[in-house]
Amino acid sequence: MNASCAATLTRDADHWVGRFVAMASPCEVLIDHAPASVAQQVLDAVAAEAWRIERKFSRYRADSVVHQINISTGAPITVDEECANLLDFAATLTRLSDGAFDITSGVCAKHGRSTAVTGCPRKSRLTRCWARLAGIRSTGADRC
Repeated sequence: MNASCAATLTRDADHWVGRFVAMASPCEVLIDHAPASVAQQVLDAVAAEAWRIERKFSRYRADSVVHQINISTGAPITVDEECANLLDFAATLTRLSDGAFDITSGVCAKHGRSTAVTGCPRKSRLTRCWARLAGIRSTGADRC
């Protein structure tokens, strides 16, 4: 974290407002009925957790688990319990939404550009992308 991303705490009427930037977005936490010292502790904890998640799961960071998944070219990889739980949850959302939720959409975005005629991605491009992701497993023996 650089100084321009530092978390700031200000008083607004009857509550505290903590602000910071994470995942390229402004973030706020509102803290009610607390002294300044407690509000600062809450803000520090919330910002630290958001930054931890950003470091671990950002597809834009070469040191993240998502980057490791993306460069695996379909080969199975071992992930920690937190990542496995998120992948399981994503699989559940995909199943419950009949495929409307797709965790791979970020990875496949470059392959899924619309064609001028149909306005839809070419199936061949998406098939190549899905093949790259085929090695990701998040249940059973693949858990560590």
